[in-house]
Amino acid sequence: MDDTRTFPPLRASLSNKDFRLDIDRWPKDAMIITDPPYNIGFTYNEYKDKLTDDEYISMIGSLKGFKLSIINYPEETMKYYTCPGMP
Repeated sequence: MDDTRTFPPLRASLSNKDFRLDIDRWPKDAMIITDPPYNIGFTYNEYKDKLTDDEYISMIGSLKGFKLSIINYPEETMKYYTCPGMP
């Protein structure tokens, strides 16, 4: 099932699915707002939420180069992200 909706006046779309299924179709200037899995072993029906650190970093690393906003994160997940000027 494709849960993507497009809003033409804003050139925006909303997807409720694994971003890795569509990332190749996104323009490089896309702004991504995401609520990624927490990687803490939460039970989902569709995907694994306990990846190895390398697998998780690879998944999030797929978003490199996009304008990115990450919402609703637990502190445990912050070890995977770095910001300019942060150690």
